[in-house]
Amino acid sequence: MSDRLLEAQLVSIREIERLTGLDLLPRRETLMSTLKRKPQRPQPVPRQPLSRVRYVTGQVLSVDDFIAEQNYFREKVRRHNRTLHQPGIVDGLEVTLESPGVRVAPGLALDAAGNEVCVPVAQGASLSSMVGEVYVVLRYTEIEVHPIPVLGPPEQGNAASVPSRSQESFEIGFERPGANPTPALSQDASPPIRLARLRPVRGRWRVDARFRRPEAK
Repeated sequence: MSDRLLEAQLVSIREIERLTGLDLLPRRETLMSTLKRKPQRPQPVPRQPLSRVRYVTGQVLSVDDFIAEQNYFREKVRRHNRTLHQPGIVDGLEVTLESPGVRVAPGLALDAAGNEVCVPVAQGASLSSMVGEVYVVLRYTEIEVHPIPVLGPPEQGNAASVPSRSQESFEIGFERPGANPTPALSQDASPPIRLARLRPVRGRWRVDARFRRPEAK
C-alpha cells in the first residue's frame, strides 16, 4: 500500500471521529506505525554533466581525447542502468555445489554502479577456506589484454609491449553476512551482486533455498 493511500485513510478516520465522536485510536496508531515503518526512497544518485570531444578540422588528438570519448558513452550507459533499472540478475548465474566449491552458471547481471557483468561460461570457486554462512558474490572488473609493441619516451628507448585492450570481466568470491552488499557509488566502484547463500549443515555445504536472488528490472 502506498504512502499516499495510507495518509488518505488516516485523514478519513480522523473525519469519522470528528463526525461520530467514536474513538478509533487503535486504527489510527496502526496506520501511523505503518507509515513510520515504510522504508524511505533512496536518495537520487548525484549526476554530473557529461562532456564529449568536439572534433574540428585540423585538431591534434591525443590519448586523453580518445579516453574521454569512451568515458562519455560508457557513463551514459551506466547512468541509464543506475536510474532506470534495478540492480540484480538478468539471466542465468545459478549456483550449484560442486566439490570442492561452487559452480556458477553463465549469465548476465547489473550491479549498483550500472555495470553490466557478463559470465560467458560456467565458473568454479573453491570453498576450502570458508567457515560458516557465506554469500556467493559476483563483481565487475576489467583486465588488460592484447599486448602490442610501442615506442617509449626517447630517454627510455623502446618499451617491450603494453596491453592494447581493456576487456570487461568479472570476479566470483564470497562475502560474510552483515557486509554491505551495495557500497556507496563512485566512478570506480564495483558493488557485489549476491547470487546465493550457503550454509554449513552437519558438516556439509547447502545452498539456502530461502534466499531470494536479486532480479534486475
